[in-house]
Amino acid sequence: MSPSYSRELLKTITSHAIGGALEAAIEYLRDKYGEGRFEISIFHNREEPDILFYRDSVGNKEPSSADGRRKEPQYYRAHKYEAVELLDNPSDRILIYPSLTTLTATYSFATEEQKKRIRSTVLHSFTFREPHVLVLVADRKSVFQKDDSTLIEFVGCLGHALHYDLWLYLQRPI
Repeated sequence: MSPSYSRELLKTITSHAIGGALEAAIEYLRDKYGEGRFEISIFHNREEPDILFYRDSVGNKEPSSADGRRKEPQYYRAHKYEAVELLDNPSDRILIYPSLTTLTATYSFATEEQKKRIRSTVLHSFTFREPHVLVLVADRKSVFQKDDSTLIEFVGCLGHALHYDLWLYLQRPI
């Protein structure tokens, strides 16, 4: 007979596990790439895209876009966030944009502040039945490189670990 657990208790524990994994990932990025600001987000919900989990290197647990999203459920879609494209069209490729300053014609920024803060980014669609997208951001250009095999392995491993934790958190296969 398998043990029975409170759904709320399981959700609380896995929420802390996911937050801890993102915080550990931030520390890994700081160790590997040096000082600077790093952000990690998990996007979900195709119909009304949202950030399910967020951490950054200055200790925030909520993105600066959260107020805009609370006011407008289509905020991330309306502002053409790249993660929404991956929610709509999941891909097993890890997308690495070393320098967003050279992509201003194709990469959309919601605010000028965001444009200054996001210089290099990685996106990874790590679940497919119910898409979730992992987004890593650095405030310096060329931090993340397309040929960095250690980065690619790190993002893939983080996605696998988060997949299982999200399955427990959401209490359904994803």
